[in-house]
Amino acid sequence: MSVTAASMGLVSRAIPSVFGPLHVVAPAKRGSTEVVLFLHGFRSSWTVWKPVMLAMDKAGYLAGRDRIAVDLPGFGQSLNQLDHLDAAVIGAELLRIVGELGYERIRLVGHSMGGFLTLDMASRFPERIVSVHVVAGSYFRLIRLSNQPLLGWPRNPLMGAFYWYERLFDRNPTNRRVFRYASRNGRGYDARARWGALQQPVYAVFGDRDPLVSPRDAREFSDILPKAHVTSLARAGHMVVAQYPQAVAKALFGGID
Repeated sequence: MSVTAASMGLVSRAIPSVFGPLHVVAPAKRGSTEVVLFLHGFRSSWTVWKPVMLAMDKAGYLAGRDRIAVDLPGFGQSLNQLDHLDAAVIGAELLRIVGELGYERIRLVGHSMGGFLTLDMASRFPERIVSVHVVAGSYFRLIRLSNQPLLGWPRNPLMGAFYWYERLFDRNPTNRRVFRYASRNGRGYDARARWGALQQPVYAVFGDRDPLVSPRDAREFSDILPKAHVTSLARAGHMVVAQYPQAVAKALFGGID
């Protein structure tokens, strides 16, 4: 039997936003004032979190907390009628939506691009965010590359190849446009100052074979957030949420009552 939103006790909704209708899966009836909000990465959708959610349920992590997952603007079943993917605007819209659904406290969870958004939201709206949970989302190299796309390539050839392929050579014009929108968030962005000032508990997972968020990014993350709970998973790539969902669930949520 396939795993659906309904089989996990969630219902699909189209909720208005400044970007257009956003596809949100949430409980049919609110069970608490605290929610776990899941954000996906580039070229993905909320469904990337299904294996981790199932692993959470099996292990009893965060039992009794409601959960919400979102298709970010322009991904999955959500529309993006604007010409940007500004992180501050997305964060404000997500907090508004979660508030309208009746939740006061949020545990933010993000993978890849969603991890960047999670860290950014926690820095901008600390009064609403209880804890921060990031998987392969500390894009220090990509942020630097977006500020110096030509000078930064020789220093990070693999990331440089990824950056220019997505901007210029992907055969799908929609993918190229969306990547340009997303990468604009890195321009002038001081990740060390923003993320290093986080006061919430932070849990992070990295794959030691991730070609996009490298062990060097993980070390820099630990350097600016020395109190963060950081786990590196052996033989794991960028899609560690699909490779090792049980290990990801344990690292992100296993230490929370």
